[in-house]
Amino acid sequence: MFPIQILIREGETPGSKKLETSLKEKAEKLERYCKKIQRCKIVVDIEQKHQRRGRPFSVHIDLHVPNKMLSATQTNTSLWAAVRDAFAASRKQLLHYAGRRHHHISLQHHRNAMLNGKGETLQSAA
Repeated sequence: MFPIQILIREGETPGSKKLETSLKEKAEKLERYCKKIQRCKIVVDIEQKHQRRGRPFSVHIDLHVPNKMLSATQTNTSLWAAVRDAFAASRKQLLHYAGRRHHHISLQHHRNAMLNGKGETLQSAA
């Protein structure tokens, strides 16, 4: 398990303990998509109420993985929609990261398999 830091800015929101619990559970589920997560930081910004548009919520997620930091930010007038969208974006980035990493490892394995004992590729040795 990786460390999870949760920061809710602009005071308490109704049900903030429920929010923290939900954010922690969702962050832990991200490990299903990539086992290499080193740490996670989640920031929820609750902005001042706008006259016409309501109260916007912004959710920002930073995921630290080997050699990279993945970031996702989503804003919505619904807190739970912003949370949902931010985690969906994080999942997408993790899948892309894990897929590229797997592809890179597969290419290395393929290159090594193509080498014969003299360090030449099988094609160039023929």
